[in-house]
Amino acid sequence: MNRADLIPIIVERDGLCWVADCPNRIKDVHEAIVTRGDVQGWKPAKRREIIFHPYNCIGLCDFHHNTEHEPKALDVFNWMCGYYGREVVTVWFRELARQFKVVPGRLKSVIR
Repeated sequence: MNRADLIPIIVERDGLCWVADCPNRIKDVHEAIVTRGDVQGWKPAKRREIIFHPYNCIGLCDFHHNTEHEPKALDVFNWMCGYYGREVVTVWFRELARQFKVVPGRLKSVIR
């Protein structure tokens, strides 16, 4: 999936900023569990497949996007499990984690 295809899914699913009690509308899509930095150096098609996945992305307002206020990966993972179902999200994430030679430390807290 590419970013343009993902945006309508995120807006329909989330509507307002993903962060609880934030009244602001979504301004951008945030790669919340696996970031672009995590897959830097990977082939572009594989990077897009991983980071632009509905289980990995949330909609954030300007206040929460790429700031110290953005949600933690584990919080997003747990929310995705509640929304889509723990089993499917966990299977997706574990399959994804196997593709890393070294799993980034931030992602290890999600795998446990």
